[in-house]
Amino acid sequence: MTKSDLEIIKKYYEAIEKFDKDKISDDYEIIRKPTFFDGFINILDNIKYLFYDIIYGIGNLIYFFKVIWCYRWYDYAYDYQILKRMYELKELNWVQKTHYINDIKDKEHLKIIIKCLDILINEDYEGSNPERYYNGVYDILMNELRRKSRLWD
Repeated sequence: MTKSDLEIIKKYYEAIEKFDKDKISDDYEIIRKPTFFDGFINILDNIKYLFYDIIYGIGNLIYFFKVIWCYRWYDYAYDYQILKRMYELKELNWVQKTHYINDIKDKEHLKIIIKCLDILINEDYEGSNPERYYNGVYDILMNELRRKSRLWD
């Protein structure tokens, strides 16, 4: 490197430092603490979404009320009932409110998941070896859930 190259680099870094100092002072003047009025304006901007969320939340409370009311932390069947209720709601709305290739196929996967959850909830075993049947249904359910946990991907 020559002496002129070093001078160019030095001038470049000085210009950057000066620019950063100017930018910091400008940003400091722009930045201010949010006030109560800012929060109120934000609420007014989002009021239509607030009403939608309230109505949607009340609908969810009604839809899931029985399952949540009966829930006990120590009983795994209630976990399955919550999952079943959730997937029933998805299956009910799936093809009507989704528009992508293979959404009908994904609805069939939802039906399989619901059927497996039914079997696990009701402990409806077939054959003479309930443990083997249960494990088979559980394996099918877990594979479907793993594969379709995010159905649109």
